[in-house]
Amino acid sequence: MAIERWSPFRDLYALSRPFGARRLFAAPYAGARPDRWAIPLDVHRDDGAIVVSGALPGVAPSDIGVTIEDGVLTIEGRTGSDEEREEGGYLLRERRNGAFRRSLRLPDDVDVDNAASTYAHGVVTIRLPMAEGKKARRLTLDVAGEAPAQEEAAATA
Repeated sequence: MAIERWSPFRDLYALSRPFGARRLFAAPYAGARPDRWAIPLDVHRDDGAIVVSGALPGVAPSDIGVTIEDGVLTIEGRTGSDEEREEGGYLLRERRNGAFRRSLRLPDDVDVDNAASTYAHGVVTIRLPMAEGKKARRLTLDVAGEAPAQEEAAATA
């Protein structure tokens, strides 16, 4: 008997397959191949940049590739595969092995030439600064019929 991760919808998934309703009740990563998996990502804005962080615990930095091509950020690589245990077998196996790949379309206002990536404590972080010319700027409102404050001060002097 093997220990399995409990899923409250497992029976529903099994029942939906014969009726062609798999898309309606699809499990996460249902279309993924067993030898490829997607890494979890966090994406947020920070000081005029977009920061993408991905969890890759136990993956050597030399096994990780980060590319930006045609406005698409791709993080890919391969984890070392443990040898299958013939003796005794697994009671529970949740760690992913094999190739991984995750791609994100970037906004047009990202400065790809100044992007930087780091890897520390099992987390790959890509910092993508916003292009200077495309950053938001604050405009001052000129109210019709009223003179700006500087012109009023000069006029009274």
